[in-house]
Amino acid sequence: MSVSIIIPAHNEAHFITFTVNRLHEVLKDHVPYEVIIVENASTDGTRDALRSLDDVTVIHVDQKVTVSMARNIGIAAAQLPIIALVDADVLLTAQWAAELVRQIDQLRQDPLQITGCRYALSESPSWIEKSWFAHMRASGTPYINSGNLITTREVMDLVGGFDPGMITGEDVDFCLRAARQGVRLVVNEQFVAHHEGYPRSLLSFFNRELWHGTGDFRNARTFFHSKVAIFSMATTIMVVVSVLCFLLGYSTTSLALLAIAFLANASAVNSRFKYKFTQYLILIFLHMVYCAARSTAIFRRQQV
Repeated sequence: MSVSIIIPAHNEAHFITFTVNRLHEVLKDHVPYEVIIVENASTDGTRDALRSLDDVTVIHVDQKVTVSMARNIGIAAAQLPIIALVDADVLLTAQWAAELVRQIDQLRQDPLQITGCRYALSESPSWIEKSWFAHMRASGTPYINSGNLITTREVMDLVGGFDPGMITGEDVDFCLRAARQGVRLVVNEQFVAHHEGYPRSLLSFFNRELWHGTGDFRNARTFFHSKVAIFSMATTIMVVVSVLCFLLGYSTTSLALLAIAFLANASAVNSRFKYKFTQYLILIFLHMVYCAARSTAIFRRQQV
């Protein structure tokens, strides 16, 4: 069987050449494949970078759409029975390619499945990656990240692709809808892919979580269905009120509120991460930044 690799790309001039060249490097001579890049109204030179790439099909979108819609556009153009969704800032590995070859017969015999794995850290990880992303426990919600997801045409036709109105969280939604249709989710840690787009500074970490948080504030329903949004809003309000109390001279109340917020974040770290004791305070600090970003998303107008 052959595979269609779908890559949505908006303002990915810095990564796209490396991503595609690596893809060709690890897949050549292993399996027949096509690469479809959906260039999503980029303004940073991505289009120029794509002109230098060989053996790719590029679909240009003149007016920016959601990443969900960009993925759907690529899926609609795919000609081959297996569909692999890869983000433009992800580097595949030889291990990924070898596992794809091993799984092709399984996908042919059991096409109603979604497989893949959580991203690996970048090839040269930052301190934030090592402190935060390297120690996260598996999510309680069964899903596979849409930047490293392999499935079949049958699944895409059955589920109807990604929700084009979703700006973030489209992979969770897709996997939940697929599961309701009887599709199996198979997390396979052999599909190792490095995410070069992980944040490398505290500001980029904040902005990343701010963007992810926008999906929780689409309406009241999405907010009250998100434990992350509720927790983040509650603890951030405590910190803000604590600062106000301190400025007004209520130091005891201020310290009490700050202690509660700190302990709440410490408890969240205990449940969300596997860590060494020496990393505990760093993780609590990053979790408070994470909550501040997620709650600040209420002020951000959702943008495609």
